[in-house]
Amino acid sequence: MNEHDESVGRLELVGYEKLTDHGLALPVFGRSPGANVFYTARSSEPGGAGGHIASFDQYDPEALVPLPREQIRETGVGEPWLDVFLWDDVAYAGTAPEIWNSLAEVRERVAEHSPLSLLALAEGVDPAPDLQLVQNTFSWLTRRYGRRKAEEWRNEIYLRGIILKSVRRELSAYADRAEIRRALQEEIFFHYDDNKISVFIGSRFSFFDRASLDAIAGVAASLGVKAEFIIQQVRVMPSLKPTARQDAVVRRRTSESEMRIAALRVAASRPNGKATTTELKNEVDRYVALTTEDRIPSKTRPNEAMYQQIIGNIVSHRGSKNNIFAKGWAKYTGDGIQITDAGRKHLRTLGLHD
Repeated sequence: MNEHDESVGRLELVGYEKLTDHGLALPVFGRSPGANVFYTARSSEPGGAGGHIASFDQYDPEALVPLPREQIRETGVGEPWLDVFLWDDVAYAGTAPEIWNSLAEVRERVAEHSPLSLLALAEGVDPAPDLQLVQNTFSWLTRRYGRRKAEEWRNEIYLRGIILKSVRRELSAYADRAEIRRALQEEIFFHYDDNKISVFIGSRFSFFDRASLDAIAGVAASLGVKAEFIIQQVRVMPSLKPTARQDAVVRRRTSESEMRIAALRVAASRPNGKATTTELKNEVDRYVALTTEDRIPSKTRPNEAMYQQIIGNIVSHRGSKNNIFAKGWAKYTGDGIQITDAGRKHLRTLGLHD
């Protein structure tokens, strides 16, 4: 059987593996509760609790926690996404709305202690942001990790995420096409300047109506930042004023430090926290907005883009004192990396992992 196989047929949600002591866990599927072959699912909306099951991947769990029989349910490709949410040593399983309703009596406590997980769950209940929950999450991050980390989450993770998710929802099934995934990276450009975020949208995505953009601007305003949207007649380069600052913004390559974080996020999203170098190169664009310069062919590796060479260097240059291995964030597996507990903790400090 292929590692990634959409033809496995009907499966049952039989258990989960803990990612943290509270919040979203990793749902695990099998043909029956007593199965010895297990699977994880891929969502049509990566990173969210909504959408549907797009496919299944065979998976070897390290510490499977079985669900009680009454929570086991059958599902398949195309059906609503299923999650497992942990709180006070209780597992809540089902769709996002089902879990949300089951948490009714403890939801205020969850919002106080684990707002990032609750916010992710809330997005699967209603695509319209819960402004109070969003503001509480931003305040929680500010108190726990400081203003700078909270603003990084606000700009790079949350606001960027709701904009891209809005585009994917509008595109529906077309969003899964390879050319559209590339375009989302190349033709929607974000520029941050103090308390202002400028979003340059390529003409391919000019179908956004004013009401949708105003709603996103309202969410940004509730978090203390002004959002403006510029529909471009060209597809890639935003028409900023031709200054030296523009060259630094538009032409720059993504830094190696940003690529390290993206590589850790790829590993954190995969079974056992492991990702091969090839998987890192193929999936890093899910977590970092690649620039035009990133995609220029490497001079030393003709079959790779510059960003793929950087990822390869992160893995191969293991003696560097600034690398993810030296910092204890990942272990070398022989053909890639495995994120450590320290690596997951580092992502949490950045608001990138819960």
